Amino acid sequence: MKNLMLTIMLLITTFFTTGISSLSDEFQGASNSLNSLFFLKESNRPEPPEYSFYTEPLPVTYSFHDYFPGGLVSFPLGVQSANHNGVYMVNLAQISGLGRLVSFAYIDEGVTIASGLMDMVVNPNSYPAIAMDHVTDNPFVSWSNFYGNCILTYDSFDLIESPGLWNPVYELLQNACHPVLFVVPSPNPGERRLYVFSSSLTSPCESRFAYADFSHQSDLHQHNPDIWTIVDIPFLGDWYTEGIRVFWSPIVSPYSGRVAIVGHTRRIDTDDPYHEDNFLFVLENDDLDFWEWTLFTGDPTISVENPDDYFVDEENEPYQDMRYILHANRHNVSTDECGNYNFVGVFMLYAEDNSSFPYLSTAKHVQFTRADNGFVINHLYPVTDDDNYLPWGDQPQYVDDQLICNLSWICYWYDVEDFQLENYHRIVQEGPNIITLLQCFIISMMMKSLKIGAMPQKPIS
Repeated sequence: MKNLMLTIMLLITTFFTTGISSLSDEFQGASNSLNSLFFLKESNRPEPPEYSFYTEPLPVTYSFHDYFPGGLVSFPLGVQSANHNGVYMVNLAQISGLGRLVSFAYIDEGVTIASGLMDMVVNPNSYPAIAMDHVTDNPFVSWSNFYGNCILTYDSFDLIESPGLWNPVYELLQNACHPVLFVVPSPNPGERRLYVFSSSLTSPCESRFAYADFSHQSDLHQHNPDIWTIVDIPFLGDWYTEGIRVFWSPIVSPYSGRVAIVGHTRRIDTDDPYHEDNFLFVLENDDLDFWEWTLFTGDPTISVENPDDYFVDEENEPYQDMRYILHANRHNVSTDECGNYNFVGVFMLYAEDNSSFPYLSTAKHVQFTRADNGFVINHLYPVTDDDNYLPWGDQPQYVDDQLICNLSWICYWYDVEDFQLENYHRIVQEGPNIITLLQCFIISMMMKSLKIGAMPQKPIS
């Protein structure tokens, strides 16, 4: 786990950027009003915490419009764990005069050993995804090409003990986009199973996945329909045609082989922000034949109070039903030996008339627990025993013997209080240890930054 997190910090922080926002006069006035009610004033705030890294960031490659850098719901890093300690990273690179191309880099002991292009078809339709075969240390990589089809390749690292021997790409899934890959033990002795999911969130790409069992990557060196099985995922396509957007990510358990689709929905043709078609869900199958699927749903909202009737509608009447709602989430999912699922969600504040307050967004940990097949939403940021948010600091801060906190919103530091969390984030888990990576959006500067935090297990009552 330590090596994995060091690697993640090494690579991800290459793209770390911070900035202080400068708001328009109109927005600044509104922000100052909120500051006086909800946020710490600059005069009584401690210094923000300093950012530190275990190792200096290592420049790897230029990344064009590649947010994390990674896929929509996939992870861009593959860590060798069998006989080597290298790290693969895949991303889109902007090549002068050509356009965007899929590229890779291989890093070992803090040195970029190899990098280059993986395909010469420009402007692919999605970011690349990667999964490691932890028997051979070879990576599988997939992305959606210019024609909207998922293609597959792999690197034969084990043959030459060096990266860069990529298999010629071939199309695997038609009309598919934003692939996500998993390599897990196969039900067949001595084999592994490769899953390739098509994970479109906002387009009518078919929701399905392909899988194949193999004993070595060379078994998959060309497309052979006889060894691939394609499975249609139920519900997702029907929800889409009914006007329900589905924000989901797949997960395949390396412990049980169980396949699950985890996320939330949002109906787009209604003014009711708390519509019954907005729900958390887990859709899973554990029979390995994919005939029977089980659907679990839960409430994606968290009720919050309207302190001193501060928020009012157009008639100047105080809102009576304000809630945090999962909002357009792009996430990945982790699991453990118990079969629990975890992801990070961005929650936006809404009122009953469908008014939203994006500058009061916050991130929380969503967990599906196997014990009761239900959902629990946990705090990510420090709170008191009464669920009031604390400032970010080593010790609670006081003014006139009063604890500085608010009732429903995070006390941001003054240099980043006017930002909203974006909906791109990732979660990494090994056993009970969970690390979250959040991407922030400074409103006026359009700048990206990452916040890395440990995952407490304090559920919201």
